[in-house]
Amino acid sequence: VQRVLEMDPENINGHVLAARIYLEQDKPVEARDHLATALEQNPQCSPANYFLGVLSERFKDHQEALEHYDKAWSDDPQNDVYLLAVLETLVTLGRVPEALEIIVKQVDQFKRNAAIYLVAGDIFTQMGQFAEALAAYQNSHRINPSNVRVKESLAYANHRMGYARKALALFRELESEYDPDREDAS
Repeated sequence: VQRVLEMDPENINGHVLAARIYLEQDKPVEARDHLATALEQNPQCSPANYFLGVLSERFKDHQEALEHYDKAWSDDPQNDVYLLAVLETLVTLGRVPEALEIIVKQVDQFKRNAAIYLVAGDIFTQMGQFAEALAAYQNSHRINPSNVRVKESLAYANHRMGYARKALALFRELESEYDPDREDAS
């Protein structure tokens, strides 16, 4: 990457890649410098804003992280990673109703992403909207039926709604996944 940047110091992708490497090496100052350079060359560089958000979160500056994530998502609204970062940061900041409002508006755009539905279910659960949470977890499970986190969330959602048999069946599946030698008692 250093050679590429020596040959082409205005290579935005090179700066973003260098920043990612520096983030992995826990060198935040160097990472921030490369991300700032990328944004100087292109203020709509979504990956640079996203990784500045990651960097801000490392320093527990969630408000600044949200600003960068929101900018990244605004510049690339089809990117579900950016949307998830916005939602998770809003929840961290205690702005759950705002996260819920966004997820309700955006969830249909990402119909094939189990993680979006999982986050939606978590937000609905926090808001006490258990029927909506169950529907979101069901959609997440439909997309990714083997994901343990999804299955567990769906089981608890079924239990909350009083669907004990469905919850029990999911909990048994989870138990057998954790203990493949277990014989089913039924």
